[in-house]
Parts: sequence; structure tokens; C-alpha cells
Amino acid sequence: MDYFYKVEMTIDEEKAISDGVKLAGLYAAIDSCFKEDKIYKEVSGKLVTYYTDDKEKNGMISACVLSLYDSPMRPYLTSLVWYNKLLDNVENVLEVLKDG
Repeated sequence: MDYFYKVEMTIDEEKAISDGVKLAGLYAAIDSCFKEDKIYKEVSGKLVTYYTDDKEKNGMISACVLSLYDSPMRPYLTSLVWYNKLLDNVENVLEVLKDG
């Protein structure tokens, strides 16, 4: 997978189910945030990855990451990692933003 920007996340499905959250709705809401031309999705086990090879999508991907962090879905995110290949940067968003 070639990318300039990438987001990887995992969801605590057991917690979501125990809270009465429908997984299909949870994943659909996440997908809708990243629904944009040239943003692609891959799923490997419980790891969900959204990525783009378009340099112009930085703002869109960033907005989605921040939106997820500030959403009611945050308690179900067990990981949320943002990769910016252009800046050679990797951020664990849940760690970086928790103190901010």
C-alpha cells in the first residue's frame, strides 16, 4: 500500500456490544467520515486502515481523526494511529490528545 497519509484503528467490540452499541452502525459511522474520493480502506482482523496516496487529502484525513477523537465513539477506540509519510511522522492520537 502506497500512502502519504494513513490512519489505523482498532475498536473494542466487546465494550461496544456490552454498552448496547450495534457494531454495524459504529463501523458505518466511521466509514462515512472517511468517505471521500481517493481515501481507501483495508481491514486485517480487527485493524481498520484508511489511507490515501493523494497529497491534497491531509486536511480531510486530519478532520476525520479529530472528529473520531471528539465523538461518542472514542470510548470504543483501543488504538488510533496517524501516519504522515511526507513529514515522516507517526502519532498515537489517543495518547497525544488525552493530555491536551
